[in-house]
Amino acid sequence: MTEEWKTSACGSFPWGKATGINDSGQVVGNTTLSDGTSDGFLWTRTGGMQDLKTLLPAGSGWTQVIARSINASGQTVGSGSKNGVSHAFLMTPME
Repeated sequence: MTEEWKTSACGSFPWGKATGINDSGQVVGNTTLSDGTSDGFLWTRTGGMQDLKTLLPAGSGWTQVIARSINASGQTVGSGSKNGVSHAFLMTPME
């Protein structure tokens, strides 16, 4: 599948890069925040750019999430810090 992209700013983030795209056009990637740390994002045509942490339950303990790839089902894999410990993760969309 070929997607047409227009280069633009990463919302309010100073820097970003895509690390995965699926056949639905959902894009995951990472941005650099104003404090110099990195965080993962999900971009969709309908929802725009969203911080991956905002898609997690409140109080989940995740403080940093880095996206690596997204599959056709919208599942995102990556790594992050939960309660101060590094972990790999698989995020599955809720229906």
